[in-house]
Order: sequence, then structure tokens, then C-alpha cells
Amino acid sequence: MAKAREIENLNCQEAASEGILKVLLTRSDEVTEFAKLALEKGEDAEVIHDLRVAIRRLRSAMRDFSDFLDRKRLKPLRKKLKVFASALGAVRDKDVACETLRKLSRKVEDKIVAKTISSLIEEEISARRELFETFLSELPDQISDLEKLFREFEFAVKPTSLSFAELGKRVISTNLEEFLLLSQSFYKPFGVDELHRLRIVGKRLRYSIELFSICYDRQRADAIAYQVAEMQGILGELHDADIWIDTIGQRLKEGKIEETSGIWILSEFVKHRDRSYRKALELWANWLKKDFVKGLKEELLR
Repeated sequence: MAKAREIENLNCQEAASEGILKVLLTRSDEVTEFAKLALEKGEDAEVIHDLRVAIRRLRSAMRDFSDFLDRKRLKPLRKKLKVFASALGAVRDKDVACETLRKLSRKVEDKIVAKTISSLIEEEISARRELFETFLSELPDQISDLEKLFREFEFAVKPTSLSFAELGKRVISTNLEEFLLLSQSFYKPFGVDELHRLRIVGKRLRYSIELFSICYDRQRADAIAYQVAEMQGILGELHDADIWIDTIGQRLKEGKIEETSGIWILSEFVKHRDRSYRKALELWANWLKKDFVKGLKEELLR
């Protein structure tokens, strides 16, 4: 995954409006850059992933800065980014599915189960090809539309008396409070939707810490962001397992998969889901034991 581009000439003591504009222009440039790269190397799963992450970072920044943006002016861009992200996400999900199934196939000894997994991989590859062809055919127009809409950033940022550093404390605090509010989800092992929302909020918290790390002890801020990213990653694995459990379970109920193979595959994803949940819960317990959240507040919000 490509590292987020540094925001050039960013001064934490300057007006927040100036910093906001620099961030949005840089993040939108990243989206354009990776979108054009996808035109050349779209079959490369890593390029698709980098483009998806670039869009997430931009949308996350727009959300964090929403109180200081002309929402009406940026509404067409928000809508375009949402549609673009959805189409791209569908392609990326197939890449992840193939990778997951290939890993699973390496554990199989039964020939019937191996054949079933091979068929699932072929289905995912075929679906990915169809989705990507549609995405690729629309991509030149999407890039053109986005480049026009990105120009609105120059006129959409509202003036504010806050400095960029003060804005950082406000944004990180808001995202942290939202994460803590949803942290009760750790105690709901079968709360699929709740744990998924917690993952998304954790991602936003991480992005905001990374973005404003320039205003703090960079090494400490990066260390905090790394730990949040670790939690986010574990919750992501848990969510992926939940999707597969639902998918394979539904296929079994509808008789769309060989029963013995389907049961074995379902069992593997249940075990993977259980491991991921335990890892998330253990990491959360470690955070509580070490007062990770208190340390985060002292380091970034004091």
C-alpha cells in the first residue's frame, strides 16, 4: 500500500482554512494520480488497492473538515466519490476474495473440497473481470469529471479563526470519542454490524492521527497511529470472515455448493472469525491495561 503523500508547506500554526485547502488539494491529486495509473495497470491488485485507499483518505478528510466546507458546493463531488468508491470497492473485494480462497486452498487435502474452492476462485475471477471491464470503460470519464469537481475546493473552504493544530485536536477528539462510544461492540462477539462500524470509525481515527502527526512528536504520533491501524486490520479480517460465513451459509441453504465442501469451508471461516475476534478483544484489553486511550489524549489532545 502506498504511503500517503506529505502535505507540502503545511504549517500547524497557520490558519486552519489554509491547511485544509492544502490537504484537500494533495489528497485529490493522489486520487487522480492513482486513477490514471489504474488505466495503465488496472489488472494489478495493488494499484486498485492504492486507488481505493486514496479515495478513502480524501473522503475521510472531507468528513473531518465538513464544518469548514461549503457542503452544498461540494455535494456533487461527494456523490461522485461515493459512486466511484463503490464501483472500485466491488473490484477490490474480488481481489481480496481470490487471495483469501487461494490461502484456504493451500490447507486442503481433500480433492473434492479443493475442486470446490477452485470453482469458487474461478467464479470470483470471472466476476472481477466483468466488474473491472465496466469500471475501466468508465474510468476516463470518471477522471475527467473528478478533475473538474476537485477545482471546487479552491472556493469551498470557509475561513476560521482556528489554527491547523487546533483543528487537529478537534478532529482527533471527535473521532476518538466516536470510537470510544462504539467500543462497547468489543463485548458483543456476534454483533456483526456493530463491529463493522467500529472498524470504519477506527480507520477514520487512524487517518486523522496520521494527517495531523506533523503537529506533534512525529514518532509518538506515528506509533499511536500504528496501534490503531493494528486494531483496524484485525477488525477488517473479522469483517471479511463475517462476509464469507454469510455467503457460504447462504449457498449451503440454497444448495448452490457441494455440501461436504461447503461445511468444511464454512467451518474454516468460523474458526478464522473466532481467532480474529479473540485478537481484537485481547488487543483492546491490552489498551485498557496500558491506558492507551489516556496516553493518546495526553500526547495529542492536551
